[in-house]
Amino acid sequence: MDRRLPGGEPVQLPAQPTLDLPGRTRAPWIQEFLPFLAVGSAAALAGIFIKIGFTNPTSPFYLPAPWFHEDAGLQSREYWGQLLTIVITMPINFIVNKLWTFRAVRRRHAATLDS
Repeated sequence: MDRRLPGGEPVQLPAQPTLDLPGRTRAPWIQEFLPFLAVGSAAALAGIFIKIGFTNPTSPFYLPAPWFHEDAGLQSREYWGQLLTIVITMPINFIVNKLWTFRAVRRRHAATLDS
């Protein structure tokens, strides 16, 4: 379809943005996905044991009874155990992904800064 302005001039549409910049190379997706999956799986597995530690009465990390009980939603051990698990595992997951999974991106960025 030919679009024209009222004066007969053709309409100039902006170029479509692309996700890849020309001239840039990137790692195959599987090369970054598998380490990302491994780190995420390890964090999820660690999170299971951390949450069990917060909610199991025989654990030394069991959340104490005066403040945490199952009678109210915001004072539930399950709620706080999950929240604390997220707070503990998320920074570790981020740091390991940054240092290991996406190290190729850092190296490429450092190489462009050097040249």
